[in-house]
Amino acid sequence: MDSTQVSSKAQEILDSFMKEMNSISLNSNFNLNRKISYREEKEGSLATDEFRDAFLNNAINRSQDAIITKKGDWV
Repeated sequence: MDSTQVSSKAQEILDSFMKEMNSISLNSNFNLNRKISYREEKEGSLATDEFRDAFLNNAINRSQDAIITKKGDWV
């Protein structure tokens, strides 16, 4: 298969998947409660300057020490 055929087949698969997903309805108050969690809960800690700098450097738009974004844009 060439890259065009692969892209076309991938699009078909995604379209088929989304068609199936559209037929599923969820309660708007849906919550997932797991009996087993694979991540240990730990105590929170204050952010360090190093963490703050790394966090801000990862942001696309920032102003001094604040991230500038619209809701849902920064994922």
